[in-house]
Amino acid sequence: ESVRIYDQIPAFVFWTRDASSPSLKWIKTPEKITHQKRTLFTFECTDEGSTGYYESAFYKSVHKYSNTIQDQSECTFIKKIDDERWKPSQDWVLFEDDSLTDGKHSISIKAYDLAGNASPVLKMEWLVDKNLPETVVVASPPATTASTLAHFFMMDTVGENGYFEYLIDDASEWVKSMTTDIELENLTEGKHSFHVRGVRESNVTDAIPVVYTWEIDSTCPDTLIAV
Repeated sequence: ESVRIYDQIPAFVFWTRDASSPSLKWIKTPEKITHQKRTLFTFECTDEGSTGYYESAFYKSVHKYSNTIQDQSECTFIKKIDDERWKPSQDWVLFEDDSLTDGKHSISIKAYDLAGNASPVLKMEWLVDKNLPETVVVASPPATTASTLAHFFMMDTVGENGYFEYLIDDASEWVKSMTTDIELENLTEGKHSFHVRGVRESNVTDAIPVVYTWEIDSTCPDTLIAV
């Protein structure tokens, strides 16, 4: 008589299927226009994960479970700077000192999960302008004058599409001038102040405006003749 003996530990086969692409997002980026020599980008990868399956040879059934991956270490990154080739990357990119020239730049990041699925490309463009304009006044009225007209002339340090902004006395709103000549008319008697700063095309502004003060005195002095 035959005896049927069953294995007490049924065989299981495990496998996973991951067809989802990881996603990328920026954590830290510079401004669209930066004047800093040090520029840092950081980014984060998340993956919806894989769907796992296991099959029981004994029960002849397939079961399904999910496995969501949130660990940054599960992703690998590549980067592309401007027109360079793709290169391996950490989850950050740092530009030090003068490694970037003035002008427009772009950075592209792509992530891969353990299954080799690629994320959509994360891209940003920004402008580097490390040369701040320096405002230089080369002509101004005398420190004391009887004229109610004041003429100021600035050296052109802002370039073709740059301009100047100025304030008179206690005004709070800057006035825009597209020329290096600024003429003020119908000024009252007394002390006056003139603030002027250069602004380049990329909205880079001189951080320290030039301040000039003068006094208008149109009162004729009394002349006494001693006999």
